[in-house]
This record gives sequence, C-alpha cells and structure tokens, in this order.
Amino acid sequence: NDENEIKIVQEGALPPLIKLLQSPVERIQEHAAGALRNLSVNNDNKVKIVIEGALPHLIALLRSRDKRVQVQACQTLQNIAVNDENEVAVVREGGLPPLIALLSSPDEELQEHAAVVVHNLSENAENKVKIVREGGLPPLISLLSCFNLRLLELATAAIMNLATNPENKVRIAQRGGIAPLIGLLSSSNDLVQEQSMGAICQLAMNAENKVKIQQEGALGSIISLLKSPNEQTLIYASEALRHLSMNAQNKEEIERAGALPLLVELLSCPIDEVQEHVAVCLQNLSVNANNKIKIVQVGGLPALIELLRSRNKKVQAQGVVALRNLSVNADNKVYIVDEGALPPLIALLRSQDENIQEQACGTIWSLSVNADNRPRIVQEGGLPSLITLLRHANEKIQELAVLAIRNISTTDENKIKIVRLGGLPPLIGILRSTNMRVVEQAAGTLWSLSVSEENQIKIVQEDGLQLLVSLLRSPNENVVEQAAGCIRNLSMNDENDVKIVREGGLPPLIYLLGYPDPNIQEHAVVTLRNLSVNSDNKVMIVGEGALPPLISLLRSPYERIQEHAVVTLRNLSLNAENEVMIVQEGGLPPLVDLMLTQNERLQEHAVVAIRNLSVNEQNEVDIVAEGALAPIINLLRVPNEDLQEHAAGALANLSSNPMNKIRIVNDGALAPLIALLRSPDELVVEQAVMCMRNLSASPENRARIVSEGALPRLTSLLRSP
Repeated sequence: NDENEIKIVQEGALPPLIKLLQSPVERIQEHAAGALRNLSVNNDNKVKIVIEGALPHLIALLRSRDKRVQVQACQTLQNIAVNDENEVAVVREGGLPPLIALLSSPDEELQEHAAVVVHNLSENAENKVKIVREGGLPPLISLLSCFNLRLLELATAAIMNLATNPENKVRIAQRGGIAPLIGLLSSSNDLVQEQSMGAICQLAMNAENKVKIQQEGALGSIISLLKSPNEQTLIYASEALRHLSMNAQNKEEIERAGALPLLVELLSCPIDEVQEHVAVCLQNLSVNANNKIKIVQVGGLPALIELLRSRNKKVQAQGVVALRNLSVNADNKVYIVDEGALPPLIALLRSQDENIQEQACGTIWSLSVNADNRPRIVQEGGLPSLITLLRHANEKIQELAVLAIRNISTTDENKIKIVRLGGLPPLIGILRSTNMRVVEQAAGTLWSLSVSEENQIKIVQEDGLQLLVSLLRSPNENVVEQAAGCIRNLSMNDENDVKIVREGGLPPLIYLLGYPDPNIQEHAVVTLRNLSVNSDNKVMIVGEGALPPLISLLRSPYERIQEHAVVTLRNLSLNAENEVMIVQEGGLPPLVDLMLTQNERLQEHAVVAIRNLSVNEQNEVDIVAEGALAPIINLLRVPNEDLQEHAAGALANLSSNPMNKIRIVNDGALAPLIALLRSPDELVVEQAVMCMRNLSASPENRARIVSEGALPRLTSLLRSP
C-alpha cells in the first residue's frame, strides 16, 4: 500500500528490517528483503534505505544459497538503483561482482533480476566502465544468444548503454559482441530489434568498428530497418548508416547493398532526426566519385534541394553540404541548377547560421565553375548576396564568396554588373586582410574585373592601386601574381600610367623582372612596356634601374617575355638619354641576337630598337662594332615590308657615319637596298633611298652603286608623285 510504504518508514521500521537481513534464518532474510523491496518502490525510501546502511547486506544476500533470498535482494537493488546517487553507491559497495556472477546463473529468473539491476546501473557514466572492467561483458554478450525474450531485452538494453562509452565500443567488439547483435536485428521482438540497432549504432562511432560491422554482414539488415515502422529503430538505423558511411570502403559497400533509393526516400521523412541522419549519410556517401552519379540517378536531387527549405537548421545544413559534394561532379553542376537549386541556395546566403552560409556559398562557387551556370546565378539574384558576404567577419565565407564572384566575373557583362552593384569597395577592402588565401582571391577577382576599360578607371578611383602595389612585395607568390596581373591590366589605360608610377609601382615592378616565376616576370615586363609609352615614365623607368633586368630578359627562354622586354626597350630608346644608357648597359648584343631569330615579331622589335639607338652618333659606331650590320642587311631580304622598312631605316641612320658607309656596302647591302627601290610600299622605298643617298656621299661607293644597277630605278623615282 502506497501510504503504508511511507508510514512504515516513518515509524522507524528500516533499522530493524536492515538488521534482519543479517539473520541466520534464510526465511527471515527473505521476508526482510521482501519488505525492503516493497518499501523501495517509493522514491524517498530508495534514498533512506541506502542511508540507513542496507546496501552491504543486500549485496551480501546476492550470494545466498537460497534462491528466494537472492530474488528479493535483487529486486530491492533493482528498485534502489533507479536513483542516480544509488547507482553509484551500489557499485561502490561492491555490488557488481555478485550481480555479474548471477548473469551466468543456470536459473533464468535470477539472470533476469540481475540483468535488470545491471541495466539500471549501466545508466551511470562511471559504472559503464566499471561493469566492463569487472567482467560484465562476457555474460551479457552470452545472453544475446539465449531464447528468453525478457533476457534479450535486458541484455541488449545494458549493452546499448555500455556502448556509449568510447572504451567499451572497442571492448564489446573485441569480446565478439557485434555478430550476435547483428543477428538480433531480424528479431521478431520490436524492443530487442530496437535496442540491438541502438547498440550497433553506438558501436559504429568507432573507426575500427565501422569496418568490422560491415565485414560481419550487417549492412543488409540495417538497410532493411530503414523501412521499420518503429520510429526509434528507424532513427538508430539511419544514424548507424550515417556513422558507417564515414569509412571510405563502406561508402561503396552501402551503395552496392542498395541503400541509396531508401535513403533518398527518407529525405522526405517527417521525423527531423531521420532526415538529418539520412542527409549526413548521403553527404558522406557523396564524397565518393561513383556515388555522386548514383545519388542523382536514383532521384536524390529534388529531395536534397527540398531540405534547403526545411525549418530545421541541422537538416538544412546537411542538405546543403550533400549538394556541395555532388556539385563537384561536372554533370551534376548542370543537373543541380536545372532542378531549381539556385533560389533556395541563394536564400541560404542570408541565413543567420554561419555554417549554412558557408556551405551554400561553397556550393554556389562550385556551381559557378560551369560557364553556363554563371549567368543563371546572376539572373536568380545571386550577386547582391555574394557581394554582401565579401564583408562577412568569417574569412572562409569571404573567400568562398570571392571565388564565386571571380568565376562569375569572366563575362564582360558580369564584370560591369559586379562593379555597379558595389563589388569594388569590399573586394579592395579584402586586400588589407592578413589571410593570404582571401587576399589572393580578391586580387584575382580584381584582375578579372580590370579587363574592362571602365573598371580600370574605377579600381584606381576606389583606391585599389596603392594596395595592389603594396601586394607586389608580398612573400606569397600567388598573391604577387594576382596583384601583378591586375596592375598589368590597369596599365593599359593611359590615365593610369602616371598614377602607377606616382604610387611607387616602379621599384617593385622592376624587382619582379628578376622573379623566378615566368608568369610574374611577364606581368611586370608588360606593365613596364605599357608605362614606357609615357614620355616622363621613360626617364623614370631607367632612373629606377630597369635597364639591367630588362636587357637580361632579352635572353629569356620564353619568347613572349623576350618580346615584351624588347618592346619596352624599343619604347625607352626613343628618349635621347636612354639611347646612350641602353648601349652602356650592354643592350646591343642581345638585340643583335634577336635579329637572328626565326621569330619575325622579335626581329622587328629588335631592329626598331636598333634603329632608334642608331640616331646617336656614338651608337652608330658601337652598333656596327657589335656585328649588327649582317643581321640588319639580312632583314632587307625578308618578305615582310615592316621589317624591310625598319632595317632600311636603321641602315639609313648608320650610314650617316663615314666609316659605316664603306662597311655597309662592303657587307653586301647594295643589292637588297636596290631591290627595295621597287617595293610597292612607299615607306620602304623612302628608307632605302635615304640610305642610298647617304652611301652615295662616299666617293668609293658611287661606282659600285652604279655597277649594281641602281641608276634605272633611281631615275624612275625622279618621276615619283
């Protein structure tokens, strides 16, 4: 009687009852333990019985030779152990050894009562370890093979509790607990099935167990339980697959076992926990290249996309990560967008959950790798949200947003849209970050945007130039390349030529001419090429010491770098002071060598540079001394009118020197010069005539000019309009 339970204790019955537990008469022990069993149903009494010191005596009775005494003692401990503090006290008082011994009793009733107590004790975290250390696993695992359903329920419940401890996950597997638990997954008893699945779910968290569970043949049974009408069993089964799918080999085995259709179907399950576990499982499986295809083939995309609209943030997060993984596959990039993923993904860019924002942004970045998706991302309104994320405090989100915008910026239309939507200020702001990965991507995006002439001016107006110039000195090679590429584009705009120099761009650009990376060398030399068109810059570039590295680049193994270097020198050579310095710095030998190459562009730029340098009287002598005559004369014969004009122009300049007049004729220039008098190109004819005029000033050359047959053509030119 409930009221009597309280009154009996209030009247002081506990001390004498506990004393009677020590009676030498087993019948008295039985009744005393039985009375305490009834009294211990009351929650307050559970505590009082322990406080009054009953535990040692009850535990002692577990070893009684009288089964009835053992049963009463077990049942009392069973009631007492429901209390959290008592769970600890029973173990502390030495209750585990006799209880564990009873688990192996030949009497099923005693086994059952002992199993109930052990199950109750296993709720406590410390007890989980102690039960195993005291040898509780072997008898519990042995009970998994019995035919008593009540014992199976208790054993699976206890093992499920014990399996929550990391150490025990290993020990249960070592003791052979996995195989019988797998066998019980097909039990007709719902509770046994549920608890066995729960135990396997716990064991599957251990890396080694993930392999063992699969090797023991559990996948088929677990997958079949994805159809279970029991909600908790379904939760355990989906969670177990979530854990198992983290293993690389299991990713393939789970797919081969036919799990994908059921997992996809469960994405629509009304139980949030199941949705989350299944989404994570698919997320894990989608790391595998083959599974990326199979998940889409079984219709996974619509259901995953629908998860993006879930009110459950965890489900949303797992859905977007799964889509991000799937989007790595080239074909899936198209399918995901075609299935309508962009609107919910773009909406998630505004989520209050940073993880969801990051994953959504990462997915859009991945999708933007496909050129056809870029305009669709813009059409769906993705740009404003991505630009907003450029100011996010989370640098990873910043980086992903920059990467997506960088991809989107590849089209001319989008380059303008990004800037007009306010993309420049945050992109330029990121250049101040200490995170070099983010800086690299921001500089790379500015590089892409700077292809547009309109943007070349705006980037400078938004104070991007100073930051970009400072990045040329970065120790990070990738950052240097992106910044140098952007400045290269900016230098194409005449308005920026002076500003780049004013912002201190020359010293780092000149330094980069000697950089080991040829791409960076090229960016630097092209920028200097563009800057060298400006008259003031011609002087400053040389004054900052650019000539030695530029001349060195004339011997670069890369023809594109050689070309930009020689054009820069060609531009610089238009300045009178530079004419002398280029020769003094050793520019002539490599220029002469370039005239001997088979590349007509290099030949042309080199001979123009020689032509410019030959305006200087001292250079006229030095150029010939360096052996330039032969290659210049050879260029007169090349069937390229530009080359012919510049070669003839160079000879016209050189022929102003009295000594050179003789050398030019002696080296065989007359025949090709006379041939050029018949050129349809007036500029070619003009330079050839000028050279002939200079050569004819020397008495020694006059007879040879006539003997070479120049008179008829010269006479005909008297009639030139």
